[in-house]
Amino acid sequence: MQWVCNIAMFMILSGIVLELIADSKYYKFARWVAGVILLMQFIKPLASSEELWSRFWSKFNSFDYALGTDRILEEIYYEEERIENSVLITYKERIAEQIGMLLEKSGLRAVSTEISVAEDGAIEKLWIRAAYLDGTEKKESGIPTVVPIRIGEVKQKKTVSPLELYIREMLAGFYQIEQEKIEVIIQEAE
Repeated sequence: MQWVCNIAMFMILSGIVLELIADSKYYKFARWVAGVILLMQFIKPLASSEELWSRFWSKFNSFDYALGTDRILEEIYYEEERIENSVLITYKERIAEQIGMLLEKSGLRAVSTEISVAEDGAIEKLWIRAAYLDGTEKKESGIPTVVPIRIGEVKQKKTVSPLELYIREMLAGFYQIEQEKIEVIIQEAE
């Protein structure tokens, strides 16, 4: 008689719990667990209860462990991706700082720096906009500046100044990349 009361109580309680989590993503799992437990309640008088329950809990724990492992692997993947992005941002910031220090040696300051980096960390392209430190062109650097020449109405391509060429060559040597992958624009200070 106690056996029937246990089954009835379990059905009532599991029905309430299933109704409470009806919209949850765990509904199917909870329904499955409730069904297995109900089945165990029906079989309980036929088998040794301790042996049957110990088998059930060992299988349940291994299933729960497998679900937990997937969850942990997913968390590791997202954390690894977040760290990789953080490292890439820090790497680009350090390169921008180095470029700023290199430009200062030539009497320039970096106005803006954009850096394109490959997955292996190699620098793919540099875009640098620089200005003179004190607002005027520095003559003591020993690098003459060239003013673009216009003939009549014909517009020529932007002439690259020797200072821009020097900066490109210096950065190409420092970062071991091709000069064509570096664009330097020197503007008057604002």
